[in-house]
Amino acid sequence: MDSAGQPHSNPPPFLAFVSRLVAFFLLLLAAKNAYYGTSLVLTAALSCLVLALSVDIRAHRQGRPQPIPIPAILALLWLILSYAVYASGGSRLMWAFPSIVGVFFITRRRNAIGFSVMTLLSMTCITLFQGDTGIALRFAAALGFSILFLDLATSQINALQKRIVEASHRDPLTNCFNRRQLEVTAEEIQPKQSAALVLIDVDHFKLINDTQGHVAGDRVLVLIADILRQQLNPEDLLFRIGGEEFALILPNSDTEAGARLAERLRDAVSDTKFPVQGRITISIGVTAFDTAQPLPRLLERADKLLYQAKRGGRNQVCADGPGATTGRNLEPAE
Repeated sequence: MDSAGQPHSNPPPFLAFVSRLVAFFLLLLAAKNAYYGTSLVLTAALSCLVLALSVDIRAHRQGRPQPIPIPAILALLWLILSYAVYASGGSRLMWAFPSIVGVFFITRRRNAIGFSVMTLLSMTCITLFQGDTGIALRFAAALGFSILFLDLATSQINALQKRIVEASHRDPLTNCFNRRQLEVTAEEIQPKQSAALVLIDVDHFKLINDTQGHVAGDRVLVLIADILRQQLNPEDLLFRIGGEEFALILPNSDTEAGARLAERLRDAVSDTKFPVQGRITISIGVTAFDTAQPLPRLLERADKLLYQAKRGGRNQVCADGPGATTGRNLEPAE
């Protein structure tokens, strides 16, 4: 992904509820086996599975990484299903279907396919070994088609979900990240990580809208966003946070480096001949990204520097620090 990753979050409430429900059901199943003395081995394995799920669920609720890896839990579930078929015959084959459905929806595709193929092979081989050839072949065909369908369905669902999430964090006009993603990214910057915040405003943009129309104004914004992107490094993040206002977060950078980049951005826009308005300029404010300060305060500081650049004659870069104002005064301050 070309943006900062999403912050750690707890699983959706529905999946958390399903996980608790599954753990409770397995606990009841283990208690039933223990009460009737069906299989002490199966009872112990189910109890271990319930314990592992409970530990991971608790860690999720507390916002901590899962202490027990998902592959370990899947391996235990596979052993339980295989042993159940070995001990009780074909009557336990049906438990493979809900297990595989659940695994496809709560874990990665690679893990789900690996678990499903192992379950298909082991349970089919055990049933064949027990002499139920017809049941084994029908089971293998049914479960095989189910795995293919689940893989296709969950792949489409995940792709759609990814597009929805991506769209919710982008500006539909310029394809820049939006204010929501700016807030997410700000939370992810580590306390000791250096970064710069750059605020950009298009000079006299209201005049463009008033004289050329809003469609022309939109075209200008799209072109400016493209120009800005061409000057950025791969790790730099561009956001549209207002009508004609853009923001940049420059990871692993400082105010001096941010001011140099801002100067290149200002020159690139100023040197471009726009088909709608001809010559357009931008004013820029640059400040250090202090993680001890909330984002609104950082934006306020950058906005003051931007306003200083506007008052100084526009088409300027104004940054934190002595003598940091650069650019060309091409028009009188208002």
